[in-house]
Amino acid sequence: YDEADASDLVREALLAFDLRTFLGEVLTPCLVDIGTAWYRGEIRITTEHFASSFIQGKLLTLLQSYPYHRNASYIMVGCAPTEMHEIGALMMAVLLRSEGFRVEFLGPDIPLDDLVDHARYEKPAMIVLTATTREAALGMKRLKDKLSRLRPVPVFGYGGSAFNYEPDLLTQVPGVFLGKSLDDATETVKDLLKTEKRTKEAKKV
Repeated sequence: YDEADASDLVREALLAFDLRTFLGEVLTPCLVDIGTAWYRGEIRITTEHFASSFIQGKLLTLLQSYPYHRNASYIMVGCAPTEMHEIGALMMAVLLRSEGFRVEFLGPDIPLDDLVDHARYEKPAMIVLTATTREAALGMKRLKDKLSRLRPVPVFGYGGSAFNYEPDLLTQVPGVFLGKSLDDATETVKDLLKTEKRTKEAKKV
């Protein structure tokens, strides 16, 4: 519960490593260890909540520290319906904004109809949702069909531990699986939006 000491450790890690290494090889294993310790009864739920809230706060600060490029490709990032674990999606948002994209982080448990209405007005190039449970993953089944009625149609990508643990979900959720890791997901998003941009430019010729 020593917030000052924890802040110093985060600061040191950010100075020692690049952002991808910090998120993928420092923060992610830390979160796994915290969750495992709670599951085994080695720490209290209050400790787990404190740690998660602390990390989430640091990630939001990181997200807001990167420039907001108004003319860059616009990506909405958030969590599938019923999904309350938002740190994975938040890490994805931080990475994508660090790559120069215009990223809007929407948080946990996003109702599909609200998301589609928002996208109809804002016209994002892409929507990224994450899921850690089977229920949350299956909650995204109808999103691609709903998005197909928008003009322009945003690319829909998804990821999260639910798909890593249960690969059969990939056949049930239409859209683009972004990969098993943050690195894979970031590179997939970059490739998808490059392809989308080339396609739109070709249609103009």
